[in-house]
Amino acid sequence: MSRALLAALVGGLILFVWGAVTHMVLPLGMVGMAPIPAEKDVAVIDLLKSAASENRIYTFPSWDPTSDAPWEQEPFKSRNASGPTGLIVYSPGPGITNMAPSLVRELLTNVLQALAMALVVALLAPGVGYGGRVWVCTLIGIAGSLAIDASYWIWYRFPGDFFVAQTAMNVLGALFAGLAIAKLATPRS
Repeated sequence: MSRALLAALVGGLILFVWGAVTHMVLPLGMVGMAPIPAEKDVAVIDLLKSAASENRIYTFPSWDPTSDAPWEQEPFKSRNASGPTGLIVYSPGPGITNMAPSLVRELLTNVLQALAMALVVALLAPGVGYGGRVWVCTLIGIAGSLAIDASYWIWYRFPGDFFVAQTAMNVLGALFAGLAIAKLATPRS
C-alpha cells in the first residue's frame, strides 16, 4: 500500500505539472474558449446580474424544470430549433483573485486521480509488465475523457476543438503519470 501512496503522490505531481504546462505553455488549456467582445462585455454582465442570482449552470433557451419532457414544450421547442442554444457557468460572486486555494484543490484532485490509477495497477495480475501497466493508466485517461468530455460535446455542444484538446490533455496526462505509477505501484505477487 505504501508503494501505491508513493505512486499517487508522484503521479499526482506529474498530472499537476502537466496541467500547468497545458494551460501556461501550450495552447491546449484554452482551446475552444473566447471572451465576449469588450464592447458587449458590460451589457452581458449587467443582463446576467439581473437574470441569474445563484452559482449555477444556466441553460438557454429556458424550459420548465418541472416538466417530464421540456424538449417537447412550446415555446422551448421552437426557440431551441431556431437557436441559439447554450449554457453559461455563472457565479454571482467575485472571480478568483487568489489562485492558491484553487491550485491546492487541483493538486489534491490530481493526487486522488493518480491514487485511483495506482490502486488499479496494484490489482493487476503479477505477470502484467511495465508496458501493460502504463497502458492501463492510459486507458483510464481515455475512459475518463469519453465519459465526461465526449458527453459535453455531444449533449451540450461544447466546441469540437475543446473536446479534442481536453481529450489530448487527459490522455497524455494519464500516459505521463502512468509512466511513473506503473514503475512505483506494481501488482502484488
